[in-house]
Amino acid sequence: MSAEANSLLERLRARVASVRSRLVLVAAAGGVSWLVIGAVLVLGAAMAGDWLFELPREARGLLLLAYLIWGGRVLWTRALRPLLRQPGEDEVALLVERGMPDFRGRLIASLQLSRASAVQPGESAVWVDELVRQTEAMAAPRRMGDVVAVDRLASAAAFALILLAMGATLVWHFREASVPLLQRVLLMDVPVPRQTQVTIEQPELVIVRGEDAEIVARVTGRQPASGRLIIRYEQASDDVRRQLSKSEGDLNASVAEYRHVEANVHQSFQYTVRINDGRARGRVSVVPRPTVEAIACRVVYPAYTGEAPESRDLRNAQVGGVLAGSRLVLDINATKPIAEARLQLHLADGNMTSLRATSISGRQLVAEFNATLAEPLVSAFSIQLRDTDGKFSRDETRYALQVHADAPPVVVILAPADDDEVTRHARPNLVFTAEDLYGITGLTLHYRVENLVGEPGQTTGQIKLDPRKSQYEWDFETQMADLKRAILSVASVSPVDNARTIVTYWLEATDNNVVTGPGVGRSNERHFEIVSVEEKLAALRRDAEKAIEGVDKSRLTQDELRRLLELYLRQKAEQKPPGGVNKNN
Repeated sequence: MSAEANSLLERLRARVASVRSRLVLVAAAGGVSWLVIGAVLVLGAAMAGDWLFELPREARGLLLLAYLIWGGRVLWTRALRPLLRQPGEDEVALLVERGMPDFRGRLIASLQLSRASAVQPGESAVWVDELVRQTEAMAAPRRMGDVVAVDRLASAAAFALILLAMGATLVWHFREASVPLLQRVLLMDVPVPRQTQVTIEQPELVIVRGEDAEIVARVTGRQPASGRLIIRYEQASDDVRRQLSKSEGDLNASVAEYRHVEANVHQSFQYTVRINDGRARGRVSVVPRPTVEAIACRVVYPAYTGEAPESRDLRNAQVGGVLAGSRLVLDINATKPIAEARLQLHLADGNMTSLRATSISGRQLVAEFNATLAEPLVSAFSIQLRDTDGKFSRDETRYALQVHADAPPVVVILAPADDDEVTRHARPNLVFTAEDLYGITGLTLHYRVENLVGEPGQTTGQIKLDPRKSQYEWDFETQMADLKRAILSVASVSPVDNARTIVTYWLEATDNNVVTGPGVGRSNERHFEIVSVEEKLAALRRDAEKAIEGVDKSRLTQDELRRLLELYLRQKAEQKPPGGVNKNN
């Protein structure tokens, strides 16, 4: 192409570019205008709907999200996309030719044929130069931008300006009401502007089934004599209407209270309070009281007893007897999640003490306490619960128990007979039983020797015995040599010249109670008298004579008579000099 043709071509392209700029500007301005129109209408509708229905925050949030999605779509399709995706040179040329048909394809042909790849080598470009000159001559007197219609933009822009001006005027004129409504559309926590402002004292009230629900509304602004309460129960299809009465003490107050008591409520319900043009919503939730659904009791005995933990059945509300020092562990299942639990210990004097549960997890909790002999004793316990709604249990079951001490050992001397008479060479057997539920750690034989004739005197002593057995038969020859010498050998404990000596003896056993003890058990006291051989022989002789004389009367057998004679002969044998063989008495 010639230099002149190139100059003319650049003018054509500049004119096409101006048409494209006008086209993009009109499209973007139209999109902004429609966005303003939609925003004003949507905000106005949202504010009006919120004023009429007092939408909750969640509903306003969903609507605001929908507004933003719609506004973003309009902004993208009508404003941003035309700017980012502008039409090409050929598209604009076609648009101009459709608006100015007398070009008859010259404009787009001039642009396309003037490109470097349009004319092949060997072809003449003179006719292309001529085409460009003709096209430029036709375009010079024309306003090519007129092909872009602006009437719709003008209408949209004018409508947007009018709406924007009207909206701003209304917002400013009614700013006391419109500004809070606009804030609510933007999810700010402000009340709906009304002549009467209503606030519920407890909008989410939780009560126990069967209790009364008191609804209290605080009102500012215009305060009529009464208001309306509209109740919708969960299991009812029709609304229940009540009247809210204004408290008499608030007739001249800036804040008045309107109250209503719904008695004996058994169902949850939602309600709306309407006073003048003000309204507020609330809900009353009915819940059961927390109760003990199941309870398991384990008695953990003191370690010294060696007893395994024992489970107790509490279905009859009786724990039974509990050994002092034991630990009671209560595994409790409640009917609902528990926030706090206390173990109430009821004392024998009528007072009560309280312990916190040691573990709480949802509906399950663990409580424990020690059974002691402190005065006054624990006679029963109950479990008080507080659920996550803040409601307490009521009329809790009392579980009775009796705390008893570990009984001391029981020691009984079985032989020899009490108040027996023996000589200094006698060999009596000492037989006794010593028993305890949880074992004996110590066993001691105590004795006291008193002289009855001659110079008075008294000797006491004790001997430690083996506590590993609960019953012993004391045989002098194999087990009791030391004890025999200590007690029955008069020569070792008192002068042998005193003919009459009384020996008093008893047994004491100690258990292994390390909690409330140790417990000490003492046997009954036994006595025997040490007499001379002559006195013992004389006594035996008298017994034998009486037995012989009364054979017919008492029908003594030959065996009984033989036994008496053997006793007499054995006593005679004890008079032999030392070194002789002694027999048991």
